[in-house]
Order: sequence, then structure tokens, then C-alpha cells
Amino acid sequence: KKSYLDDVARAIVDAHRPGTRTLAFFNVVARSVDATKAIRKLLAGEGPEVVLVHSRFRPGDRQDHLDLAVADVDPAGPGRIVVTTQVMEAGVDITAEALFTEVAPWASIVQRAGRCNRDGRATEPRLLAADPQSAAPYEDDDVAASVSLLAELAGQSLSTEAMAAM
Repeated sequence: KKSYLDDVARAIVDAHRPGTRTLAFFNVVARSVDATKAIRKLLAGEGPEVVLVHSRFRPGDRQDHLDLAVADVDPAGPGRIVVTTQVMEAGVDITAEALFTEVAPWASIVQRAGRCNRDGRATEPRLLAADPQSAAPYEDDDVAASVSLLAELAGQSLSTEAMAAM
């Protein structure tokens, strides 16, 4: 578990670019919390702001974190890394230049990917995916199907429309 989270945290930090937002989706709250800690440890107080948003915050606290997550990013600043769960998968107007997602059922992957370069302004949009050791809370077969589809798409330029058609 620790090695996986350390590797994922490193990939997220490496993918982030100053002046942009990076969005990282985790399938369960515990991994989102642990990943946030690992990212903050790597950054050691330097670089982008790190914001965690998940469903277990009290409603007022969750809204505060969500407001910070979707707030404009200073293009001349260090940027922001937003770590989240399914809570930001749909119904949240947010865009990111880099997007990380744990593999999930295909419909969730499409929803999450729709947050990458949503506004069409990213100069170098990137989508990263990792296969967690456990499919929970999803069914193993659903996640395995997504892994297969993502492997077929590796290295291709993607749109939400193209992904939804798969």
C-alpha cells in the first residue's frame, strides 16, 4: 500500500505544472487521505497548494474545500493539486491540465476524464491512470474492463466524446 501511494504521489507531483490545476481521483476516501499526506510530504511545504475533497467532511467543511478546489488558479503561481473521490466526478464545474485517476468502471473514467482540459485552454493536457491493488468499492470485472480499454487508448489524444463511444 505504501509503495503504491508513494509511486502515485510522485507521479502526481511530477505531472503537475506551475500555474495550473492537477486533479487526482481516488476510489476510496482512505486512499485519498493517504495520497494527500504523501503528496504533502513530497512537496515539503513548497510548490502547489494541496486541497482534499471527499464525502466524509461535514457539509460546511466540504463546501469550503470544494470552493477552494474550484477557485481560479493564478497562472503565475505554483498552482493547485486537488485530491478527491467520486464526490467531484459529476456536477462540479472544474478543469485541470493534468488529471490522475485510479481505474474505476468505464462510466466513472469517462466522467473523470471530462474534467481534464474541460475549458479547452490547456496547452499540454495529461491523463494518468493507475490500477489500485483493490477494485473496491467497484466490481473486479468492471475495473478489469476499464484497464483493458485504457491500455488500448494509451498514448492517444482523447476526447470525452471518443471515450463515451467506446
